[in-house]
Amino acid sequence: MTVSGDKAPPEEDLELLGEESARRVEEAVRRNVEERLKSEEVKLEIERRIAEGMKKKFEDVEIQLQKEKQEMLAELRRKHREEMEKMQEENRRVEESHGGESLELPRKNEEQQRELEMIQRQKEESAERKKLEEE
Repeated sequence: MTVSGDKAPPEEDLELLGEESARRVEEAVRRNVEERLKSEEVKLEIERRIAEGMKKKFEDVEIQLQKEKQEMLAELRRKHREEMEKMQEENRRVEESHGGESLELPRKNEEQQRELEMIQRQKEESAERKKLEEE
């Protein structure tokens, strides 16, 4: 004889018990997480990570700016070289059209070119130093 009565709770009661247990566990976990988040140690860790992240971003930006600066300087140097080469070529053409009147002219032009390049490098280095001092 089997008696179905008080010994085995109905399925609904078991389901309600399971739901209630799940709610209690969930609430306990939520409280535990909230307490941990409020702790000074966690706050300090969050602040440390934020500070590290900001520092990394600033470093990345600084690196990118330096890279762009170097690219711009290289481009300026390249353009300057091209202009100087054009000037030299024009000087050669003028000299040839004059029938090579002066054999010293190319040598003087080359000296002038070297002097101009040296002055340009000095200007660039000076500007670089000023910029670095301002930073």
